[in-house]
Amino acid sequence: MVQSHARLCYDRLLDVVGLKPILPQGSMYMMIGIDIKRFPGIKDDIDFTEQLVCEMSVHCLPGQCFRYPNYFRVVVCATEDKIEEVCRRIKVFCERHYMTE
Repeated sequence: MVQSHARLCYDRLLDVVGLKPILPQGSMYMMIGIDIKRFPGIKDDIDFTEQLVCEMSVHCLPGQCFRYPNYFRVVVCATEDKIEEVCRRIKVFCERHYMTE
């Protein structure tokens, strides 16, 4: 179950602008890279996750908690419908804040 949910989350976030998900190998967490320079007004992964929580009610942890700057971590052991909703919210957030060159 966890691996299929991780794959679902990975697939949904793979094409989200400014993000680079890393498919976990047996973990119930997924690390997602953030192209911080493409998000003006967001200074780092801590700021990114704080704004994501405030604007979209998506609770996640900044990568700096794990000495993994410019990443954030989500849990992938939720139900499929919750994962779909979280990924939708993350996509909306990124599309709202992402700036092209």
